[in-house]
Amino acid sequence: MNPLPTQFVGRADQSGPAGKYHFKQLKRVGDVALFEKHNPDHPPGTALSYEVVIVQKVPDKTFPNGITTPAHESMPSPEEWGTSGWSPLTLAEALVKFDKVCRTIS
Repeated sequence: MNPLPTQFVGRADQSGPAGKYHFKQLKRVGDVALFEKHNPDHPPGTALSYEVVIVQKVPDKTFPNGITTPAHESMPSPEEWGTSGWSPLTLAEALVKFDKVCRTIS
């Protein structure tokens, strides 16, 4: 299974423009990860936010056209936000949420 990258460029959600957010993993314990997220287009000091996620396991899949995607880890979908993903406002809040989720799923 391909692991979730520790750094990647992505969207804030499925409807946002691609490449607007840079994610950097700060901490991971098992399937719980804490990411720093920033938008390089925002002024310095205002661009940081955080995401605490339960890493999702996606099985391999073969599409009707024959293309197969390998099994991989992913961020939760927008529909899973609030149950498998959270966006604390500060790093202190993110660390508290991270610890709480770690205790809940272990």
